Amino acid sequence: MSYKDELVVDKKKEKHKKRRKNSSNEVLNVFIVLFIFVACMSVFYVVITRLEDTNNDGRLIDELFKGKMEELDLTNEDVSMLYNIFAEDSQLKLEYGEKINKSIHSKLFFTFNALREEFKEVSCDEMGLVILYDESNYVSAMCSMDFQETDKIENKEKEIRTRTTYGISEKKFKKKYKELFGEDAEYKKLDFEHSLGQIMHYDSRSDMYVKYYNEVESNTEVISAAFKDATLRSNELTIGINYVTTTMAGAKREYYVNYTFKKLDDHKYKFLERKEVDN
Repeated sequence: MSYKDELVVDKKKEKHKKRRKNSSNEVLNVFIVLFIFVACMSVFYVVITRLEDTNNDGRLIDELFKGKMEELDLTNEDVSMLYNIFAEDSQLKLEYGEKINKSIHSKLFFTFNALREEFKEVSCDEMGLVILYDESNYVSAMCSMDFQETDKIENKEKEIRTRTTYGISEKKFKKKYKELFGEDAEYKKLDFEHSLGQIMHYDSRSDMYVKYYNEVESNTEVISAAFKDATLRSNELTIGINYVTTTMAGAKREYYVNYTFKKLDDHKYKFLERKEVDN
């Protein structure tokens, strides 16, 4: 082998050694990083487990990962406002509340509950229909109950059109709906009960949600609601409400419900979930 050939072989060996050395360094670096990570996590775990958690409920760890929990009550303006909207202190509120996680009708009702003080008196003559009928062609609700009974439906309609009811623009109603349940919440212009047997009707002619009425008899449960607690952690607010329901037969049931909301950047709260727990 010539000197020139030997020189080429030596250079190849040298390059191969460098590649092996570089590969070994990379593996070593990976092991060093992993060792540091494991060591840090071990120290972190030891510190956490040695710190005293006086309630023994995991609150300390929750605070480290989720943020410190702030306890609130009804003196807080936001808590008071949400409590008054969502507290299920009537039979109809309970029926809608139990379905609120998924039902559009429930969300429409609680939107009405948030806006009930903003309804204005409006003329029934502005409405497309002043008498609503169900699927069996029976009267389900009317724009007003203040009329003289007559056998002729056209005379009844004429008289009802001279009366008034209460309504709110669909645009304003939808804005509050999206504020309470999020821009991504499904929304439809549907009729729903605003109180037992009484219909909140969407009228396309006036583009309003309008109160319609009917004569109904109801035997309902007696429901009492009482504020339990409220906590704010990071941007998540949870309000707990205690309930006692009493049937007409006297049977009682006690339970509580947690309502969870997300605090938005504009200082408003979006409903996330209703979760019921038996006592």
